[in-house]
Amino acid sequence: MDIDNPGVLRAALDFPLPQCGPPSPFEKLDDGLRIGWAQTQTAAGVNNTMIPGDVWTVGSWGLAHHAGILTYPKHDADGAGSFLFPLSGIKNWTIVALKDGYMPRNKLPQFLANLSNPDMLLSEFQDNVDAQTIHLRPGDLLIMPPGQIHTVYTPVASFCRGGHFFNYDTMHLTELSRFVDTTKGSCVTNQAHAGTLETLCRLVIALPILPSTRKLYKRALISLCGMVAHHTKYTAEGQPKQESQTIALAEEIANAVLAHFGLDSYELYYEFISNHCEDMLNRGDEVQMYDVLRHYTQ
Repeated sequence: MDIDNPGVLRAALDFPLPQCGPPSPFEKLDDGLRIGWAQTQTAAGVNNTMIPGDVWTVGSWGLAHHAGILTYPKHDADGAGSFLFPLSGIKNWTIVALKDGYMPRNKLPQFLANLSNPDMLLSEFQDNVDAQTIHLRPGDLLIMPPGQIHTVYTPVASFCRGGHFFNYDTMHLTELSRFVDTTKGSCVTNQAHAGTLETLCRLVIALPILPSTRKLYKRALISLCGMVAHHTKYTAEGQPKQESQTIALAEEIANAVLAHFGLDSYELYYEFISNHCEDMLNRGDEVQMYDVLRHYTQ
């Protein structure tokens, strides 16, 4: 791709490197793969089922950029967390965050769409956001939570390795990111991933068999179960509805969890998740779910 040719500007984004994964000791970040997929084969085997290919490829990919390429503000698709580390070259990675850490949910999608507009300068938003630039070189590792807005400048030709992951503790951020994508997915994010719903379903199916040492948190747990029980509400703009081979069992468990918290309708769930008195970036208090879920282990 003429990576050393100063006369061209090219980039190769998200090309699969399935032989790789998160660098040690960060393998345990990916609950989606190591728990959702690895621990649900008895309850929901994969024999004779169609599995979206990106289930296996989103976890590790490469990025190659010529010098001088600017990526405008965006967040990563479908509410995944991300990690990235340069193998050569330099990345100037700017993290953008709301000053108060909060904005009314109904105003957030349009605000992020404006922030992602290449015709608008980041300086125009200085009353609403803080930005910090991280100078990444080989040997550095960046881990971003779901929905993190970022903009990137590549000053020299660079090659990076990275990947996406899903984690129980950040499901409230995954939900918020996917909510934004339902109306602004075409302008604030990148490539969509067809296997997200299946992974979320398996994270729900795995809930009854989690060890007691694995803590769960109220807002994050409700967000996960809401994205499964009400999955048709989370179709990204311009994308087809995702399907899951395990949706029936996952919905049953998700609805049981939501009913435990008194959220047995979409209206009640949405009222909880949109409550402006709740910190939308806080995963919530620790909750014990053994008595609610033990029926599914018998």
